[in-house]
Amino acid sequence: MLALHPASGAGYGSTASISTKKRFTARYNVEFLIYYEWFDSIVTAIDREKEVKKWGREKKESLINSKNIEWRFLNDEVSRDIYSLRC
Repeated sequence: MLALHPASGAGYGSTASISTKKRFTARYNVEFLIYYEWFDSIVTAIDREKEVKKWGREKKESLINSKNIEWRFLNDEVSRDIYSLRC
């Protein structure tokens, strides 16, 4: 599950592959990843995405703050994690 930071506000989604999110990120001007969760199953990830999408903004921000209090951009961190999984 991903939390993305476009100019217009946060967006949430799930994907089996980060690279498949490129169309979404281009369409909505998303450049920065600010939160993510790894799941063994895309079904579990989608269920989590649906759960989080029902939450209000304050609860979503609390979730992000629980792992990324400074709202750092995590793009490079995720890229390293994906590379290490492939090796």
